[in-house]
Amino acid sequence: MLDTRLDPRQAITTCLQQWRAAMLGCDDTGLQGQIRDIEAVSRMLHAVMLETVAELDSRNIAAASGFGSTKRLLAGMLQLSATEAGTRVTHATQLTARRTLSGEVLPPILPNTAAALAAGQIGVGQVRVITETMNAIPASVSGEQRQAAEADLARYARSFTPASLHKIGRYLLAHLDQDGPPPREEPEVAPAAGELRWRERRDGRLGFEGFLEAEPGAAFRSLIEQFAAPRPATEGISDPRTTPQRKLMPCWRSVGWPAPPTTAPPPPENPRT
Repeated sequence: MLDTRLDPRQAITTCLQQWRAAMLGCDDTGLQGQIRDIEAVSRMLHAVMLETVAELDSRNIAAASGFGSTKRLLAGMLQLSATEAGTRVTHATQLTARRTLSGEVLPPILPNTAAALAAGQIGVGQVRVITETMNAIPASVSGEQRQAAEADLARYARSFTPASLHKIGRYLLAHLDQDGPPPREEPEVAPAAGELRWRERRDGRLGFEGFLEAEPGAAFRSLIEQFAAPRPATEGISDPRTTPQRKLMPCWRSVGWPAPPTTAPPPPENPRT
């Protein structure tokens, strides 16, 4: 018996050539109808693409070809970005029939979305919103609620843009998870014993300001006063440092810097005339 079946690519190519010729004879209203039909067919083709990707993945062809994953295989074969290739694999996993280890065929995870895409009624943008919304549903939600949510999203997707469908998805998530995520347990922060701030001055000096609570403040004051006492007079000359200067001495000692001079340098000798 003669096989009259056409190669799918050849058949589609022939139909596309006829479609191009038919567009030229369309009036304005007919051309708008052609746009809708072409979009619907492109969506149907995308559903076939996802089914093929799922079959490719089930046969583990990527590993046998040296790509390691179906995502990398698609990116290399079709010159897709890693993001786009990953999206196709994700959608193929959720929108195509599955097989158990025993060979039993199971329906898609998102059956209503799969049917709407296969019929050309929704596009890739709506599919992306639905899959993201369904993945965000909390694990505490029952299976029946999940099924109803997916059916609602697929129904709304036939009439709304991806942006509008995203808003519907957010409302749906809020309805399913009215309690919201459990509050985070914030660690108790120990009360601060004080604060220290500094700033660079225009002349290159470093300015300080801050405070200490009562108990650490008393200990700090005791330390400062221990080293801030005036030095005994030498040769009848008393300690020339001011009280604020003397209070800075423990800081000099703590960092190992040499103490600043305690007396002013002698005035320069008058030049000989």
